[in-house]
Amino acid sequence: MINTKHSCCPSLNRRSQVRYCIDVSESETYISIIGTSGNANTTEDRVVLSEIERNLYYKKNFVSTDLYTLLPRNNAGFVVAVLLNEGIIEKDGKRYKLLSNTN
Repeated sequence: MINTKHSCCPSLNRRSQVRYCIDVSESETYISIIGTSGNANTTEDRVVLSEIERNLYYKKNFVSTDLYTLLPRNNAGFVVAVLLNEGIIEKDGKRYKLLSNTN
């Protein structure tokens, strides 16, 4: 069974709203960006939360460009905004840090 949550949050620069979807299955959590209230080009490609966590686990802090290996460039900042909104990461100065492993 998959539980789905649709929500929105401010973008990192607060100039637009990010619409997103989180799908939670028994084994994985997926995040996809549905769109923005601005003119940004986004894709609805899903990313697995555990892959993001693995990518960031050993980093003391990070910026959105650290997610370019997992996400299209336009989506990386929006996914960071979602992670911030969902309480998975927090601001650390001008960077961000992973709060804990959710899986």
